[in-house]
Amino acid sequence: MENSFGETIRKLREGNNLLLREVSAKLEIDASVLSKIENNNRIAKKELIKKFAKIYNVDYNKLLIIWLSDKIVNELKDENNIDEILKIAEQKIKYGKE
Repeated sequence: MENSFGETIRKLREGNNLLLREVSAKLEIDASVLSKIENNNRIAKKELIKKFAKIYNVDYNKLLIIWLSDKIVNELKDENNIDEILKIAEQKIKYGKE
């Protein structure tokens, strides 16, 4: 199973031996906000994803996919018909691209 966005960026920060306050300063957000994001208690704003990718020198699209999947999970986790919802959503997305 793929890590959550928060777990992913925490591991990246720790792997780069950066302190929470160092990264939060680069992101121009409060360290407590970054801590909540890393602990999956808050969803990062989409604009931050590019900044994370740049700070950690990782692929933006990979971070975006993890972030979007977390958003979908958070939105649907309490629903009963998840398979049907995702099937219809996929059809709508494909139809919208044509």
